[in-house]
Amino acid sequence: MSATGTITVPISVTSVSKTSTIFIDVDTYAALYQQVTVTGPNGTKIINAAVGNGENSRIASGQYSVSAVGIYNFTVQIAHGSSKTGPWTASQIYTPVSSNTVAPTLLQYTVASEDQSDNDYNDALVSFRLFSALSA
Repeated sequence: MSATGTITVPISVTSVSKTSTIFIDVDTYAALYQQVTVTGPNGTKIINAAVGNGENSRIASGQYSVSAVGIYNFTVQIAHGSSKTGPWTASQIYTPVSSNTVAPTLLQYTVASEDQSDNDYNDALVSFRLFSALSA
């Protein structure tokens, strides 16, 4: 299943410490240029129209601090084009967004997109990571 261009990613924060932060990275594995915007729960653009291409290229990073347990909704927009100035076409975004607990202290969500028809869904990847302290 897929969505076109924009998706909401609900990050479930179940514990917080004084320094709880959601780290966000955007990587590409594509010949075409990828344009990615990530907007935080408060409407602030955390990553604003980052553009890049290439195999295993990090094109942007950002972070969002959390101070309370709850659901934090992020909006991810992904588009692609043949030049770094566009024009841009909305990419297909794989749904559902994958999430997994990598370790007791690390929760990771990954948004994967497709820009053509090979259906590899690796053209732009947006990763959200939340590290939490273990309970004493």
